[in-house]
Amino acid sequence: MVEPVAADRLPWSAAASDGRGTTVAKVFGLTRKSLLRGWPLVGLIGVGLTAVALAYGGVTGDLETTGCRVVVQGEQVTVRAAPGNSAAPVRTLPVGTEVAAETIVDGGFRKLTEQNQWVPVDSVAATPGSRC
Repeated sequence: MVEPVAADRLPWSAAASDGRGTTVAKVFGLTRKSLLRGWPLVGLIGVGLTAVALAYGGVTGDLETTGCRVVVQGEQVTVRAAPGNSAAPVRTLPVGTEVAAETIVDGGFRKLTEQNQWVPVDSVAATPGSRC
């Protein structure tokens, strides 16, 4: 069986009198009143803001993308390494394929979010709600 330990025997906790004859628990040498003043308050606010940032961290990932998505409308669309028909083909996309794109259009080709991949603008269309 575990015996209870008095608060004044714990290394991080102590009891002190507040001057009115009542005992005030102290944690890490701070009373309840002093926790809400000065640097301890700054620390509490920092911990709270960190918790909020971690809780909403998944939302911030969406803010980094352009929000542009396109769907392939041609039979097979050739994805090229640069904007232009003379650029080397990278891969082909079948009709109905949805891919993430950027807002950059150069010479009739739209840049995909994957590095150095371009598709003809006339063979893809922005999806509903997309910001292209």
